[in-house]
Amino acid sequence: MICIFSIGYIQVNTANILTPKKTTTISVHINNGENIHELQLILFKDEYAGALSVSKEAFDRYVSKSDSNYFVFNLDMEGCKYFQLNLNVKDINNDIVMKRNLMEAGDLTHIEISDKTTSFEGRGAIKMDFMQSSEKELEKLKDSVMQTIFPSYFSSKNIEFLDRDFKKWEIVKRIMKDKIMCKKNQFSNNVKRYLSAEIIGKIDYSLYYGANGTLTSSKFTDLQKDTIRELLKLSSLIDDGYVNNEEYLMSQSRIEADFQYYRFHYRLDKSNFASSSQMMIDYLNLINPKTVSWEKMMTTHIISTYHQIENLDWQVNSVLKTIKTPWYATQLEELIHSLNDQKEFELFNMKGDTVRLSSFDGKPIFIDFWFVGCLACTQYFSKSVSKAEAEFGEDVVFISICIEKEKDRWLKAIKGGKYTSSEVINLYTGKSYWKHPVISEFAVSSAPRPFLLDKDRKIISLNPNELGRGNYEILRKKLAEVLNK
Repeated sequence: MICIFSIGYIQVNTANILTPKKTTTISVHINNGENIHELQLILFKDEYAGALSVSKEAFDRYVSKSDSNYFVFNLDMEGCKYFQLNLNVKDINNDIVMKRNLMEAGDLTHIEISDKTTSFEGRGAIKMDFMQSSEKELEKLKDSVMQTIFPSYFSSKNIEFLDRDFKKWEIVKRIMKDKIMCKKNQFSNNVKRYLSAEIIGKIDYSLYYGANGTLTSSKFTDLQKDTIRELLKLSSLIDDGYVNNEEYLMSQSRIEADFQYYRFHYRLDKSNFASSSQMMIDYLNLINPKTVSWEKMMTTHIISTYHQIENLDWQVNSVLKTIKTPWYATQLEELIHSLNDQKEFELFNMKGDTVRLSSFDGKPIFIDFWFVGCLACTQYFSKSVSKAEAEFGEDVVFISICIEKEKDRWLKAIKGGKYTSSEVINLYTGKSYWKHPVISEFAVSSAPRPFLLDKDRKIISLNPNELGRGNYEILRKKLAEVLNK
């Protein structure tokens, strides 16, 4: 017996070309030797931007139950949507059965999944197979195209590398665009747009992510930077209609690619800025036009790097003046509100007792979030946190929060002494893991993530550099300053 039910609701994709609402049926057979009783289909909304708090509620869940590893999903939808298949778990980034793909209203597609292959049959199968195989196709093209490129010679080997990379990705991009537009595939205009957003987005991300790495690891003169700009102009990579185009904002890959594109130009232009302290967020603020794509990119950038942004409240309020889409404005407002609130949480200690943050009122509180296996967490503890505990342990409450679901693993890590010491207040998230309320309360998305709170449990600092991530003396100075107030 197959039982089908859905959770959530379908929101009309305003970026979609208007099409009649149609019943879309996706059937899935999983043949991997395991007995699976529940499968969920995640249908992404335009606002989805990856594993960030900005993405909460930015997707719909549909759950199908079965005793035979055969699942069916019936959806009433319009236009196109990206989707993925997961086991029925709360965190959609875990237990992925099939990575992001594309469906269109009216599809009647069967998906066969085994240990080694995924195949598609029925109406809609061609585009799903195209998207599924695009990553392998990009890898093959990247390698084969590289062999056809004749190197140009420049004064810098790094410029030669960038030149070859620009030429390689220009050719790969042109080939994939031709494949997407090929009449033989008979893709609708809407499908072409979604495929282009995702696949060309991945190409641009690879190009500019690699180029950013070259700019970061090498020093270029102003003349050499001019040469790099000219190389970009000679290719068709720059200003080809994809960057900052709200026609493609529904793709997470496209938004990530846009950010890497602007980061590349920020690094190229940095020496020309009126102020050497101009940050990436300042540069992004200068971009025009400020499309909905720009709003999504700016919001995700702030939420993922807020702890590194100086004068955060002022910066966010400045951005909010230009954001017109309620969804993104709300995410930023909630971020500022959560950081300015008096903090509270409940977590278990080593004895299994519940510990409330409010029980430490009256002293400054230093909180360090970490997880087992995080090398940067061990380095931060050994170089800064452990020294601060020894020097300020009587006047500052030090709380170590491990993002871990297995208690034995957490206790073993404490005993090892690489992440924390047994002398401080050690707490852990337990089975809730990254979904524990304390994670959203402090908007934690990575580790190590330190916070310094005042005597009233309000955040004084959340900037890792200010809290000694690279230099204990900076943390020492900050703690002394707080205690002397």
